Amino acid sequence: MTGRCPCAASFPGSSGCHARLSMRADHDRSPDHGTCTGSINAEPPCQPSSILEASGASRQVAVQDSSLSAGSSSDHGRLGRHRPVAVALALEHPAMVKGMVLASGYYYPTFRSDVVAGSAPAIPLLGDILRYTISPLISRMMWPLLMAKLFGPRSVPAKFAGFPKELAVRPSQIRASAAEAALMIPDAFRFRKAYGDLKMPVVIVAGDQDRLIDIDAQSRRLHQAISHSTFRRVRGAGHMVHQTATEAVMSSIDEVAAAA
Repeated sequence: MTGRCPCAASFPGSSGCHARLSMRADHDRSPDHGTCTGSINAEPPCQPSSILEASGASRQVAVQDSSLSAGSSSDHGRLGRHRPVAVALALEHPAMVKGMVLASGYYYPTFRSDVVAGSAPAIPLLGDILRYTISPLISRMMWPLLMAKLFGPRSVPAKFAGFPKELAVRPSQIRASAAEAALMIPDAFRFRKAYGDLKMPVVIVAGDQDRLIDIDAQSRRLHQAISHSTFRRVRGAGHMVHQTATEAVMSSIDEVAAAA
């Protein structure tokens, strides 16, 4: 952990920073520094509760978004992970979570051809061939289109000009991200009937112009399943709402922290 920020943990998992378990940091609230910087990296199958305990934190606000992780030859496969890490922690270890903010998430199973295609690099032998031949090349070529779909209809923030896409399309990263993509739908299926068991304050945030996720079938449905939750539909924002409408996410953290 770094500094005095009471951050619980950051879960890179196999696809990059996806679920940040954190309390709001009382410092710079800009898009670059809106949440804690401290982190504890862990490889699966490390349990979220174990990481949280190792960090020295107890009960915190879980903030989950779908952060950018890597390039892909599919629209969704290796771009943003939606595995419900924060939800899993809250359901399995509710005493450790005071509240949750869920942004641009995938909560209910649906058929997604892009996820099926994005899982291909994780297949033994065939995936190895793809990862070391065409997958990195296709990912690089499609990068501008993928950024437009993720951030659209808003423009890509200038800070992303320095995003290390070369690291994101490494064969090892492609395989890890593809393996997690394969678990996205099964995870949603696993938790689909349990959301109503969440008792802590929950704020759900989604951009109303999301081009990647149907927010009515996902975020709005989740809001209906969690009767005490608040649903914030951010006008004009796309999938990366935590980057393009950071204040909406930060105010949601404040709301949950005050109610917890």
